Amino acid sequence: MLISSLNPRNLKGVERKIFNHELIYLNPNYKGEDTPTNYRDWLDLIYESIHHPENPNININNKGVKRATEIVSFENISPDEWEEAKIEAAKRKVVRLEREEEQLRIAKNAIKANLPNDTIAQITGLSLEQIETLRNNPDV
Repeated sequence: MLISSLNPRNLKGVERKIFNHELIYLNPNYKGEDTPTNYRDWLDLIYESIHHPENPNININNKGVKRATEIVSFENISPDEWEEAKIEAAKRKVVRLEREEEQLRIAKNAIKANLPNDTIAQITGLSLEQIETLRNNPDV
């Protein structure tokens, strides 16, 4: 378990507490005796789901871990539910692709109208880099 603070340090190496956030790196292959139980439960779940999916050795007394195993258990999903989930995922992908195509169409029209890049970014949600690429390669 590795912890990275997002707080900056001054030239003398003194940390300035600006953010109340930490980034915690977890790897199920490197848990130690000093790994807190709540982290260990989740690391065990990950490790066991990969290495022993048929007979995992996990702490199902942890309500979150127990619930996670229930949600991902394919045994609890009927073939109809599984098919419906795949169809729903495909629909979301189509909608996302259509939205991206619409953003590009609007951006190209705005470029033709000679609008500034920052205005086009506000209108379309595209990044300035994407707009610049469109401006330089209108056939994209």
